[in-house]
Amino acid sequence: MRRWRRVWEEGGAPALRRRPATGRPPQLDDAQVEMVRAALERGAQAHGFEADLWTLERVGTVVERVTGVSCHGRRCGVR
Repeated sequence: MRRWRRVWEEGGAPALRRRPATGRPPQLDDAQVEMVRAALERGAQAHGFEADLWTLERVGTVVERVTGVSCHGRRCGVR
């Protein structure tokens, strides 16, 4: 709250407007995200895993199979 007030006092309402995200650009575009979402909705067993349980490693494997983008460990985030 203090930060917002300081920003308001220094720049007024325009300073509080949302700004584009900074940082690393997404590895997947919107179409690829939808492809991954659809694949995950089919369940883990549909992708050859023994149990129908998603782990981060399994999600990364499916992301790579569906999109060709390597996505393992902490770098793997699905919107």
